[in-house]
Amino acid sequence: MKKINLIVNVKNKEEIPSLLEAGSDVLTFALKDYSMTSLPSFSLDILKEIREEYPTLNMAVLMNRVFMQKEMEEVEAMVKALCALSIQTIYFQDPSVLEFSLALHEQARLVYKPETLVVSKLDGQWWKEKGIQGVHISPLITLEEIHEITNGVEMYDSSTW
Repeated sequence: MKKINLIVNVKNKEEIPSLLEAGSDVLTFALKDYSMTSLPSFSLDILKEIREEYPTLNMAVLMNRVFMQKEMEEVEAMVKALCALSIQTIYFQDPSVLEFSLALHEQARLVYKPETLVVSKLDGQWWKEKGIQGVHISPLITLEEIHEITNGVEMYDSSTW
């Protein structure tokens, strides 16, 4: 039987023990100033505290907003900091995050999660060829279309979706 990972969004640091006790496999944190979400956000300093308190925690970070040219140095520094912090998954939509991750050989941490989401196997294949961990497929398409993407993208193991 396939294992399904329970991926949970974290709203505050205090709920982490109960989320882990409930069987959460991955905890997702919105990164302050770097994410597009209505979730409460966490600063890098708070994420560092969480990592120190939970060294084996499987952490994912939403870094899924579009960045301006004037922000590139900060974005690059944040990608480096997240990798140094051993964040397992970085959800992104701006190609600059991919470019900075490629330069560090850390693209396997990335999951492409744009606001438009992935709706075709060509889109999924293109992103997977960049060496990233995966893509977020739109929940607004049919189950048949989702299967076509997961089965049609050669590098995906559909059992992990």
